[in-house]
Amino acid sequence: MNRIIIILVVMMLLSMNVVSAAPINYTFTGTATGNVDSAVFSNTEVTITVSADTENVLFDGVNTYYVISSLAIIDIAGIGSGTFTRETSVFNLQASNYSFAGFQQDNYDIVIVEGFDLANYDLKTSLGPLSYGYLSNVGLFDIPTTIGTVVFHSYGDFTFQAEVQDVECIDTDNDGIEDCVDYCPYEDSTGLDADSDGCIDSFSGLSDTLQTLFAEGLIDNTLENMLTKQVINAQAKANKDNICAAVNKLENALIGALNAQKGKKIFPETAAIIIQYTNNLISQLLYLLPLGKTC
Repeated sequence: MNRIIIILVVMMLLSMNVVSAAPINYTFTGTATGNVDSAVFSNTEVTITVSADTENVLFDGVNTYYVISSLAIIDIAGIGSGTFTRETSVFNLQASNYSFAGFQQDNYDIVIVEGFDLANYDLKTSLGPLSYGYLSNVGLFDIPTTIGTVVFHSYGDFTFQAEVQDVECIDTDNDGIEDCVDYCPYEDSTGLDADSDGCIDSFSGLSDTLQTLFAEGLIDNTLENMLTKQVINAQAKANKDNICAAVNKLENALIGALNAQKGKKIFPETAAIIIQYTNNLISQLLYLLPLGKTC
């Protein structure tokens, strides 16, 4: 396998659990007739804009994706705009013969839009606009908003559109890892982050990294017990403030084993990353020694 490809694969696997979250707006637009308190509107454009975050999208385990909104705004031409005052959500139900997205308040459907394009939609990407939409439960319940109580009596076609919003990714802790992919956005991991996850390397992180590499076949599984045990033993020594014993375990046992198996049961590039991770731990342990003492 090409050396560069191996390095890229290893780094991808070590960072694959970073959640890629982004703000998203869902928009339902159509015409309707009804009233807001005593103000009547007829065949008027109605726009419902729902803001949420893709990180908060959930799946019910059966056939429906849904997300609780952080903000839901209704705009009725000639009347004004306001926010819904009760909990709202957007959902997408996927069935074998039909699929539809919708907007709810207090689990009551307000808008429904059907379409084949929704069959595999998980509410996390941009989509649409899609048509074939309608208001649900027309006239059956009041909808409280900050502009008054909305009641729909009839409707025209509605459309649905989802748009992921652009986010400027900054690097708050200046460690070279942008916040949107940084597990620890307020922790400067410069020089102590072998797996580029934005966090200072740790014993628990090393254990998790080894398990990922075993699972993906980049380290032969026959080495799993030995390497895992060496990390556990070194951490146990460190937890008892036996710093030099912990360093010895990492330098001689773990790094020694990695060098011995490099190119045999461990890809050389994989071994190099784990060795760098281990050396980062050793640097942190040595820093804990009293001034002037060495191992």
